[in-house]
Amino acid sequence: MKAEFVDARTFIGKTVRVRIDRPIGSRHPEAGFVYPVNYGFLDDVPAADGDNLDAYVLGVHRPIESFSGRCIAVIQRAEDDDDKLVVVPEGTEFSDPQIIATTEFQERFFRSTVLREGLCPFGRKSRIDDLSDGSIRKTYNQNDDPAGRFRREVGFYRHYGGSPLIPTLLDSSQDASIVIERVTGDLMRDVDLTTVDLDLMTDRYVDAIVHLFNVPAPGAYLKDRFFQGRGADENLDSLHDSLSRLASNGDECAPLFRELGENVANVELSNEVLIKLDWNPGNLFLRDGMVRKFIDFEQAFLGSREILVGVLLHNPVWPAHRLFSRLRDAGFFQADVSDLRHYLAFGFGSVVVDSMKRRGKPWGFSRLRTAFERHYRARIRSIGLT
Repeated sequence: MKAEFVDARTFIGKTVRVRIDRPIGSRHPEAGFVYPVNYGFLDDVPAADGDNLDAYVLGVHRPIESFSGRCIAVIQRAEDDDDKLVVVPEGTEFSDPQIIATTEFQERFFRSTVLREGLCPFGRKSRIDDLSDGSIRKTYNQNDDPAGRFRREVGFYRHYGGSPLIPTLLDSSQDASIVIERVTGDLMRDVDLTTVDLDLMTDRYVDAIVHLFNVPAPGAYLKDRFFQGRGADENLDSLHDSLSRLASNGDECAPLFRELGENVANVELSNEVLIKLDWNPGNLFLRDGMVRKFIDFEQAFLGSREILVGVLLHNPVWPAHRLFSRLRDAGFFQADVSDLRHYLAFGFGSVVVDSMKRRGKPWGFSRLRTAFERHYRARIRSIGLT
């Protein structure tokens, strides 16, 4: 499951635009070394450390302000989650030794590995294979309960399968994989947000959300067969228990987990709805500025419309006030506006707990504090709450 960040390896082989904040000849503000290459980040693409995804630009020998090129590799550090893209001009190649030598000025402080294999077809969650008939096979990796992820995704397809907003499920006869139709269009994560009317796109996004979830609640059979009988109550209790345990550790992260847990304890459940946790821009296809398809439902769970609003709002791609206002007007948030922080805490807390479980290690304080500010507190302020 992807949580709130984008895996750097998804960009291997793709064209990306890098905003340069440390051009050739500039000096690192803390370490003091001089940058022999241009170095920057991808706008609105969160990395696992909570900041924007960083990138080395190789093969350009003058200071620049921005650059569009092809990502040929990812530098992954053993010590932290601060992966770096390696971006070059189209038609340019660098060997692994060349990448290591060119980035040694900074990577010498870390144990770094050059990765060439992207997430298509290999990923942290699943393997994606193109089939000869034009369909896609998704095979779940053997990390963090692949059988459960398979059941949840199939359950979501079974419940919402009549919607034109999700791909057609073609085969789910094998426990380890599913076959779905291939989706075409533009991924939201690849859209240059400076070139679009983001308010209009937000309105269209909400319209699609409302259309998708405008169906009755799941029946007992689907709930038992695909979600092991776990309803919204059980999911709420489980999250609260997880946050309480993290808050009891006594480390520097504990106060942040305590704040999340105290807010989650005040969540009130309305009618049960089958929703999902992962609304990453890489899971949304567009066509001509309109929402075409949502994908990736292995994080499906039983919650409520108010919880769905909290999950959707923690993503900083969308303007918080407009997104919330439209969802509220559509009847997806019946609670008092002042209670919204409780549901945002559910959304952000779920992402953090899920990420820690999937990756098998806790978040560091710097990463948690950065994400907490960006995905929780800043979103609360954007809606006008204090």
